[in-house]
Amino acid sequence: MTAAGLLGYAAAALDTAAALGEETGVVGVSAGAVLATWLAAYRPGVVRRLLVLAPLYGPHAGQVPAAVRVPMQVLYGLGALPDRRNARGYSYRAVAQYLRIVANYPAAFPAAGPRRVAAVLAPGDTTVDERLAFAVPASLARAAGASLHLDTLPSDLGLGHDIISPHRLGPHAETLNERYVTLYEGS
Repeated sequence: MTAAGLLGYAAAALDTAAALGEETGVVGVSAGAVLATWLAAYRPGVVRRLLVLAPLYGPHAGQVPAAVRVPMQVLYGLGALPDRRNARGYSYRAVAQYLRIVANYPAAFPAAGPRRVAAVLAPGDTTVDERLAFAVPASLARAAGASLHLDTLPSDLGLGHDIISPHRLGPHAETLNERYVTLYEGS
C-alpha cells in the first residue's frame, strides 16, 4: 500500500461514480476520509458533496505525540522502519501513507469545490486529532463557499472511533444512519 496507489484507487472509483449520474458525492470514514477530502480538493468540478466520519487527518495526541508525528510518517511511510501495529491493530506503515496524503493537501483549497461539506466526530474518539477533524473540512468548505455542517455525536452514546458499525451503534444504528444521510443530503 502506497499513497500513490491509494490515490489512484480513489480516483478510479470517483471516475466510475461520476459516470453514473449528474452529481457525485463522496463519503469517507476514518482514513477513507483522507481520500474523500483529497478527491474534493483535487477533483473540485466532480465532487459536489463531502461527508467525512471520524476523519483521520492526524492521530490523537494520546496515540502519537506531536513531536514524533513527522518522523514516524516519514520513517514508516517510506518503509525505513519495519511495520508495527498499535494496540488496536492499526498498521503504522498504512497510517503513514494516509498521513503523507494529508501532508500533500494544497496549502489553500480551490475555490471551485463541493457545495456541501459535513464532518462527524464522536466525543470519545481517541484515534483522531479532534481539532483537525473539523478544521480541514471547514477550510475546504470556506474556500469553496460550501455549506458546512460539523456534528459532534451525543456523548451518552458512548461511541469512540467506530461510528458506523451496526454492532457498535446498537439500538441507535437506524437513527445515526438517518443522521448521516441528512448531513450528506442536506435538509
